[in-house]
Amino acid sequence: VFLAGIMQETKNIPPGMLPQRARLLDRDLNRSAEHFGQPILRMPTNFFTHAVPASIKFQRLLCASQHANLDREQIEEIIDSLTNGIHLDKSLRDDKNSLILDGDFISQRLEKAGINKQLSASLQTDSQSLDVKELLKSNTNEAIRAGAYGVPTMLITAKQFKKPELFFGSDRFEQIAFLTGNKWLGPNVAIL
Repeated sequence: VFLAGIMQETKNIPPGMLPQRARLLDRDLNRSAEHFGQPILRMPTNFFTHAVPASIKFQRLLCASQHANLDREQIEEIIDSLTNGIHLDKSLRDDKNSLILDGDFISQRLEKAGINKQLSASLQTDSQSLDVKELLKSNTNEAIRAGAYGVPTMLITAKQFKKPELFFGSDRFEQIAFLTGNKWLGPNVAIL
C-alpha cells in the first residue's frame, strides 16, 4: 500500500507531525530497540525530504514483485533488505546522518535480498509500468475500504471470526494471537 495515499484519503497525520508525539517518538523508538535487542539508527536528517518521497519507488517495487508472482519468502526478503537499508545500515548514511538513496540503492538492496541481476532489472523496469502503478492504487484503495488509516494495518481471517478482523499497530500481535487461539512468544523469541 501507499501510506501517503492512505493518510491523505483518511485525513490522518503522521505521529511525528504531532508536537506532543514527536517529542516522545525518538525516546520511544530507542526504548523499543533496546527492549527487543534490535539496533536502530537515528532518523535520517533528510527523512521527510528524501526518504519519504522515495518510498513510492519501494512500494511500486513490492507491487512489481507481487505482479511477477515472486513467492512470499522472496518478497519478505526484499522488504527486510529495504527496511534494513533505510533504518540499520550505517554505510548508507553520510557524516550528517543523511540517508543516501542514490540510483544504486534499490539494485544493492535487491542483491542483498538474493535477487539476481536479471530479475532485479526486470522488477525495476516493471515497477514503472502502468499495471504496477494501478496495482499499488488498487492495494491502497482496498486497504482504505477495509478501514486502514495508517500502517501497520492487518486484516486477519480466522475460523473464529465471522468476517475478517482489522487490527492496527505493531503492539496488537498479542491480541491477534489471543483471539486466534495461538500462543504469543513476543517479537524477539531469541531473547526469551
